[in-house]
Amino acid sequence: MAYVPRSRYDVFVSYASADNVRTHQCREGWVTDFARSLEVALLQRLGGPNDLAIYIDQRELSSNDELNELLRAIETSAVFLSICSRSYVQRKWTVKELDHFEQSIGDSKRLFAVEILPVGVGESYPAQLASHRRLPFYKKSSPLAKVVVPLEPQDPEYGLLIHDLAEQIRYQLLAMRAVCDVRVATREIRQATGSVGSGRLVLLAQVTEDLDHYREQLRRFLEQFGHRVVPEDSYRQDGRGFKLDVAAHLANAELFVQLLGPIKGRTPPDLPRGYARTQFEMAIEHGVEVMQWRTTTVDPDSIEDRDYREFLNGATVTASGFESFKSSVRERLERQQTPATGTGDRTLPMVFINADGPDMEYARHVRDEFVRNGFFATIPLTNPRQGEVQEFLRENLLDCDALILLYGNATHVWADRNLRFFNKLRAQRNAPPKIVAVLVGPPPEKKR
Repeated sequence: MAYVPRSRYDVFVSYASADNVRTHQCREGWVTDFARSLEVALLQRLGGPNDLAIYIDQRELSSNDELNELLRAIETSAVFLSICSRSYVQRKWTVKELDHFEQSIGDSKRLFAVEILPVGVGESYPAQLASHRRLPFYKKSSPLAKVVVPLEPQDPEYGLLIHDLAEQIRYQLLAMRAVCDVRVATREIRQATGSVGSGRLVLLAQVTEDLDHYREQLRRFLEQFGHRVVPEDSYRQDGRGFKLDVAAHLANAELFVQLLGPIKGRTPPDLPRGYARTQFEMAIEHGVEVMQWRTTTVDPDSIEDRDYREFLNGATVTASGFESFKSSVRERLERQQTPATGTGDRTLPMVFINADGPDMEYARHVRDEFVRNGFFATIPLTNPRQGEVQEFLRENLLDCDALILLYGNATHVWADRNLRFFNKLRAQRNAPPKIVAVLVGPPPEKKR
């Protein structure tokens, strides 16, 4: 189980096997020892969670099943870590891993890199790494030498760099965990405050099994911004039932979104055009706007089926990274959006995240995620003048639409005291809060 919810792994380590050499100091191999040192540093800096997961594949890949497993691990990892070197840029599979990260995730904040050795003259890094920060894990072989060698675990700089990297990754993992923690609260607050009415109805088309994880990612992404995604369950699979189910949703949908892969999918006798083509054609007939996506790894010219090859080359099909497409769908929905009658002057729902000093960094991540989701969010003062703390706390407890009590490193005494203080102020509020919730943050073991 990973530290970041809904991720299978926290860190995917991408490296060339030639760099995992065994030395007197690195008995298991340079990369293996590096990954273990990084894991220890991350555990220390995260407060010792029991659910940190690092993926490092040490097999000699020999089958398509193993390769697909590797690519699936990239898609389900929170961050991607490249162990850069001359070998890394020369190996097709390390570059393929990097390309797959770009296509399936594409978020540069989730890309980290270290460099065992710099590339040689006339060589260069792929575009994703060329301008990206790469921590140098090498040193001169002697003070006067021009030759550099990889750092070993006993070198003083090694431990410092490991913790530098661990701190950067820790910050990203905390941010991603906050996104997951805020997602459920966002929907509940929108429903409670009546600010969900402007969301759009999206029909997210049925896909082949190889695209299920992409479809669920897009569903969760759109739902966290208040949009409703249908179908909530599977459509009936017989031809007549399938068409009736799709038509019922198209009658109210404002956008049809379809994800396409290299597999055409089934074409049952009562649906000779197949499930994918049938949904698309029905959306066109109903006059619903269409957005389609395929990964850049799919080459339409390599598809033997002529009908499906033409379908992949359609005018409404975008070939791009998945993160980029997700953003495009959201932008399209927000561009369509118009304020509901009588709500154009509605102020943003106000969320107050009450947190103690040890949890303030995580509180900032939570606040920023609420702001990205269209809320006005505040946290306690961090550098107040004398006498301001209690007054600021009181004002926010009186005015907020939703109160989130962040219970992470804080003691249960702090949590109890703050809940009691809020209860004392309830009678002074103009209206009761829509939501009062305790957000259980890291670490899992709480102080008593």
